[in-house]
Amino acid sequence: MTTHEAAPTPLGRATNEELLEANLQRYRTLALESGASDAVIIPAIDVIVDERVRLKCLVPRCLRAGETPNCPPYAPDLDLTREALNRFS
Repeated sequence: MTTHEAAPTPLGRATNEELLEANLQRYRTLALESGASDAVIIPAIDVIVDERVRLKCLVPRCLRAGETPNCPPYAPDLDLTREALNRFS
């Protein structure tokens, strides 16, 4: 495992705060090393799921829209995304 890889946590097993913080710091470092101008760790409650993001793919239509599972119309429903984020801290 490289210094940038976070050890996976088995499904159903809680992650302790120390391991979580170490993994988040690794992701932040990787983002900066990959060219991000900044990267910060924020609480999940601060993530805003906005309908306008989906519209950016459709108006004007992106040439790749609908080609991947993460693109509309295949991307998860926004309400489902909001509900899932509410289960994280």
